Amino acid sequence: MPVYRTVSRSCVFPGCGTGFHGGPRRVARLRDVWITRRRRFSRDAKARLDVRACVRAICRRPDIISPVQTPSRALRSQFGDIDIYLFDQVLKGRFDARRRVLDAGCGDGRNLVYFLRNGFTCFGVDLDPDAISCLRRTASGLAPNLPSANFSVGTLTRLEHPDDSMDAIVCSAVLHFADDETDFGRMLEEMWRVLAPGGLFFARLASNIGLEQRVPSAGRRVRLPDGSERFVVDEPMLLRWTERLGGRLADPIKTTNVQQQRCMTTWCVVKE
Repeated sequence: MPVYRTVSRSCVFPGCGTGFHGGPRRVARLRDVWITRRRRFSRDAKARLDVRACVRAICRRPDIISPVQTPSRALRSQFGDIDIYLFDQVLKGRFDARRRVLDAGCGDGRNLVYFLRNGFTCFGVDLDPDAISCLRRTASGLAPNLPSANFSVGTLTRLEHPDDSMDAIVCSAVLHFADDETDFGRMLEEMWRVLAPGGLFFARLASNIGLEQRVPSAGRRVRLPDGSERFVVDEPMLLRWTERLGGRLADPIKTTNVQQQRCMTTWCVVKE
């Protein structure tokens, strides 16, 4: 009578448990199970490789898949992370006939996505080289015919553009970084120089409007209740500059009070 020694199934046939005793038929059956499992594993491994190949393809070409479209996704695709008050100006038709747009202090171009998508001739200037590089990449995808030189590193006190060359200038959350009123005035007058007659100047900046008890004086840098330090304006100051520049208000001056911590004012002026 043959003698069979005890073996570990976990060594010979992985996944079949621990030691066993059996004859040739038992060994043959377990061998068949092992072969079947190996074939199944090979198919699964191939499938996993196919999935990985698909993932790599999607990473290279994200446009080959179409994510579920939601209303917010559609809006973001069209407008990017545009300032809500600039969006208001777009809806009012203020840019319909103003096709040359300069974003002064553009950052990575969050306010230019709509304009790049819709055939505007866009320009941008910012102190941050990395932000300008990012904007150039965005523009190359959305408006490949625009020269990358339209987006440059520079300051608002010395713009490279000719007089009266822009139909609209966007200056969102930039002017409140002025050192003092002299610096504020230099930036403002330089942007006004390149704005064409009939052009729109759009600015959002920090103010003390609504915070007068906590920030009593404007026209200087102050520490706001939220801890940030900003050059702040007030309504009389903005009205004086509107008259001094020879402009007229496109909209009444509007201010958002962020829970008594800071105030942001929207100032829209048309160059007469």
